[in-house]
Amino acid sequence: MEENAHNVAVLAGGISINPLNWKRDETYAPASENKGSLRLNEATNEYEIQNLDIDAQVNLARGVVVTNTTIPPSSDPQFFGPASYHEDDYPFFYNNIKENVAKRVAAYKAK
Repeated sequence: MEENAHNVAVLAGGISINPLNWKRDETYAPASENKGSLRLNEATNEYEIQNLDIDAQVNLARGVVVTNTTIPPSSDPQFFGPASYHEDDYPFFYNNIKENVAKRVAAYKAK
Protein backbone atom coordinates (compact mmCIF):
# COMPACT_ATOMS: atom_id res chain seq x y z
CA MET A 1 0.00 0.00 0.00
CA GLU A 2 1.34 3.41 -0.95
CA GLU A 3 0.26 5.35 2.15
CA ASN A 4 1.17 8.84 0.91
CA ALA A 5 -0.02 8.46 -2.68
CA HIS A 6 -1.82 11.36 -4.37
CA ASN A 7 -5.55 11.42 -3.68
CA VAL A 8 -7.85 14.15 -5.04
CA ALA A 9 -9.92 14.09 -1.83
CA VAL A 10 -6.91 14.71 0.43
CA LEU A 11 -5.88 18.34 0.61
CA ALA A 12 -3.18 20.03 2.65
CA GLY A 13 -4.53 21.04 6.06
CA GLY A 14 -7.38 18.53 5.90
CA ILE A 15 -9.17 17.56 9.10
CA SER A 16 -10.90 14.25 9.77
CA ILE A 17 -12.89 12.78 12.61
CA ASN A 18 -12.86 9.14 13.62
CA PRO A 19 -16.32 7.74 12.78
CA LEU A 20 -16.11 5.15 15.56
CA ASN A 21 -15.13 7.26 18.58
CA TRP A 22 -15.84 10.76 17.19
CA LYS A 23 -12.40 12.07 18.16
CA ARG A 24 -10.18 14.26 15.97
CA ASP A 25 -6.96 12.98 17.51
CA GLU A 26 -5.10 9.75 16.71
CA THR A 27 -6.91 7.64 19.33
CA TYR A 28 -7.26 4.18 17.81
CA ALA A 29 -10.79 2.74 17.64
CA PRO A 30 -10.81 -1.06 17.38
CA ALA A 31 -13.33 -2.90 15.22
CA SER A 32 -15.25 -3.78 18.39
CA GLU A 33 -16.46 -0.14 18.40
CA ASN A 34 -17.94 -0.52 14.91
CA LYS A 35 -21.71 -0.97 15.33
CA GLY A 36 -22.29 -2.33 11.84
CA SER A 37 -21.49 -1.80 8.19
CA LEU A 38 -23.94 -1.59 5.32
CA ARG A 39 -23.01 -4.21 2.75
CA LEU A 40 -24.65 -5.89 -0.23
CA ASN A 41 -25.53 -9.52 0.38
CA GLU A 42 -24.77 -10.94 -3.05
CA ALA A 43 -26.90 -14.05 -2.41
CA THR A 44 -30.08 -12.02 -1.78
CA ASN A 45 -29.07 -8.86 -3.68
CA GLU A 46 -30.23 -6.89 -0.61
CA TYR A 47 -28.27 -4.46 1.55
CA GLU A 48 -27.90 -5.51 5.17
CA ILE A 49 -25.97 -4.59 8.29
CA GLN A 50 -22.91 -6.79 8.71
CA ASN A 51 -20.03 -7.02 11.15
CA LEU A 52 -17.02 -6.58 8.85
CA ASP A 53 -14.37 -6.17 11.55
CA ILE A 54 -13.40 -2.63 10.45
CA ASP A 55 -11.36 -0.39 12.74
CA ALA A 56 -10.45 3.30 12.35
CA GLN A 57 -7.77 5.81 13.29
CA VAL A 58 -7.13 9.40 12.24
CA ASN A 59 -3.78 10.16 10.64
CA LEU A 60 -3.31 13.79 11.67
CA ALA A 61 -0.36 14.39 9.34
CA ARG A 62 -2.51 13.61 6.28
CA GLY A 63 -5.91 14.60 7.68
CA VAL A 64 -7.46 11.22 6.84
CA VAL A 65 -9.06 8.22 8.52
CA VAL A 66 -7.18 4.95 8.03
CA THR A 67 -8.29 1.35 8.58
CA ASN A 68 -6.60 -2.02 8.68
CA THR A 69 -9.38 -3.79 6.81
CA THR A 70 -8.48 -6.31 4.12
CA ILE A 71 -11.67 -5.64 2.15
CA PRO A 72 -10.77 -4.34 -1.32
CA PRO A 73 -11.58 -0.63 -1.76
CA SER A 74 -14.51 0.45 -3.92
CA SER A 75 -12.81 3.71 -4.95
CA ASP A 76 -11.21 4.10 -8.37
CA PRO A 77 -7.42 3.88 -7.80
CA GLN A 78 -6.80 6.04 -10.90
CA PHE A 79 -8.77 8.88 -9.31
CA PHE A 80 -8.39 8.46 -5.55
CA GLY A 81 -5.03 6.66 -5.46
CA PRO A 82 -4.21 3.12 -4.32
CA ALA A 83 -5.83 1.70 -1.20
CA SER A 84 -8.27 4.61 -0.86
CA TYR A 85 -11.53 3.83 0.91
CA HIS A 86 -13.04 7.24 0.14
CA GLU A 87 -16.22 5.74 -1.30
CA ASP A 88 -16.50 3.21 1.54
CA ASP A 89 -16.53 5.47 4.58
CA TYR A 90 -20.32 5.75 4.89
CA PRO A 91 -21.01 2.03 4.31
CA PHE A 92 -18.12 0.90 6.55
CA PHE A 93 -19.22 3.02 9.52
CA TYR A 94 -22.94 3.10 8.71
CA ASN A 95 -24.50 2.39 12.12
CA ASN A 96 -22.04 4.63 13.97
CA ILE A 97 -22.84 7.52 11.61
CA LYS A 98 -26.57 6.79 11.83
CA GLU A 99 -26.43 6.86 15.63
CA ASN A 100 -24.40 10.09 15.66
CA VAL A 101 -26.85 11.81 13.31
CA ALA A 102 -29.78 10.78 15.52
CA LYS A 103 -28.02 12.19 18.61
CA ARG A 104 -27.26 15.47 16.84
CA VAL A 105 -30.81 15.88 15.57
CA ALA A 106 -32.20 15.14 19.05
CA ALA A 107 -29.82 17.67 20.61
CA TYR A 108 -30.85 20.30 18.05
CA LYS A 109 -34.54 19.68 18.64
CA ALA A 110 -34.04 19.89 22.41
CA LYS A 111 -32.82 23.50 22.12
